[in-house]
Amino acid sequence: MKKFLFILLVVVSVWGCRKEPTTWNTEVLAPLATGTLSLSDIIPDSISYVDGDFLYHLVFDESISDLNVDSLVTIPDTTLSQKYVVPFSSGTLSLPAGTQIISVDEEIEIGSEDVELHRVEMKSGFLKYKVKSYINGYMTCVYNLPGATFNGTPLTISASVTPSVGNTPSVSEGQFDLTNYSFDLTGENGNSFNRLFSTGVVSVSADAPSNASVQGQDSVVVELEFVDAKVKYAKGYFGQHFYSFSENVSFLDDIQIPSGILVLDQARMNLKIENNVGVDARFTFNTIEAGNDNSSLALDYAPFNNVLNITRAVDNGGTVTPFVADYFINEANSNLTSFIGLLPTQLNIQGEIEINPLGNISGASDFIYTDNPLNASVEVDVPLRVGMQGLGLQDTLNVSIDQAVSASGNIVLIAENYFPFSADIKLTLLADENYPDEIILDGGYINAGYESFTGVVLNPSVSTIRIPFTAELLERLRDENRMIARVTFNTPDFPQVYSLYDKYKIDLRLFIEAAAEVEIR
Repeated sequence: MKKFLFILLVVVSVWGCRKEPTTWNTEVLAPLATGTLSLSDIIPDSISYVDGDFLYHLVFDESISDLNVDSLVTIPDTTLSQKYVVPFSSGTLSLPAGTQIISVDEEIEIGSEDVELHRVEMKSGFLKYKVKSYINGYMTCVYNLPGATFNGTPLTISASVTPSVGNTPSVSEGQFDLTNYSFDLTGENGNSFNRLFSTGVVSVSADAPSNASVQGQDSVVVELEFVDAKVKYAKGYFGQHFYSFSENVSFLDDIQIPSGILVLDQARMNLKIENNVGVDARFTFNTIEAGNDNSSLALDYAPFNNVLNITRAVDNGGTVTPFVADYFINEANSNLTSFIGLLPTQLNIQGEIEINPLGNISGASDFIYTDNPLNASVEVDVPLRVGMQGLGLQDTLNVSIDQAVSASGNIVLIAENYFPFSADIKLTLLADENYPDEIILDGGYINAGYESFTGVVLNPSVSTIRIPFTAELLERLRDENRMIARVTFNTPDFPQVYSLYDKYKIDLRLFIEAAAEVEIR
């Protein structure tokens, strides 16, 4: 008996030293992917909000920038030339240093014929000057613009030139930065417009080394050139003008527009016109049209079929009180529900603006601060009370398998649905360099969430779908390809609408249900 036990112990010891593993199969659930489909997948936070009842709202606020009324007042890039001629017609005079030859007071015209400017303040720009002397002598030209001031100090040009040579003048030139300069354009007597008073004095330079030889009809020419002159403020009468505007406003570019048919309920739109300019205006809207790649629809709102009268703003010592006109549009007074329900990618707005339609009724008291002119904006608020037919949402899921599963089993999809309506789901593995797109589930059914007596879903439905997979599909899943999960909604009793709340979503979890080979060494 002892001998037998000894032999048995030796056999077991030898068998335990062998390196071959023991294996068997077991059923496991290997995590594959997770994802959530919700309204945030198509609507960024920047264009949505949740109201006090937790109802989702789509919001849109865009300026109509193509009005261009700040161009009412401009100082064009132009050169103004003034010629000062010596006050005798013939002969030659030899004049010593310090002798004054010419003294002239003049008004120069600034601005356009359509505008009567009394005062202008500059935002930026330059005034270039060039003094040309046709006198054979060392000359000094002092050119004053009493109406052009910077912090109350008039602009003065003092240019010294050397003797001319034959018919070739001596030239002195330079420039002034016009930023924050003020221009009084009422002329010498203060009762004109578009007139800048100037004085010019030409003398033999006080330090001239020799007498100037001055002949009859000799002259000094002063050239002034406004370059890139931008007006900050202007006052006067701006004339009567017509402007056309055409603006394509991007509307839902930030939203991944779902496919299918969407019926919206209780959309609201506000077209706001804010006039910060001291002029009266008339607006005419020729077109307000919503459009996408497939269709377009014009907004039908009765007031926009007529001319809109816009009153001038009021300037209280630099504080502007604008005139504001709000046009509130909803489904009761327009076709706004269909207009927004088109899911437009852009709005096309065209029309005309007439400035000062009744003429100079302000007594030349029009004003403009060009940084804050006449503005128009479109504000849209859409409570997401919707009916849907074939409307799709989708999300991209990252696929990975941690365990080494065998080539038989199922993909298990578990969907928790908080939406108050059922959905069909489609799963597609995306193509890469080795594989084409492959649909692994088409038409899987997800139950509707459970509505409370208030009509709000508080508890989700849980739907489980099993999808058999092949060895080839398993190989693709191991390669960690991306998967698209797309759900399609059809609300009951379409086009009846349902409220969409911020917690509505579909949570997706995918597992591999398969045999896994376990090794014990």
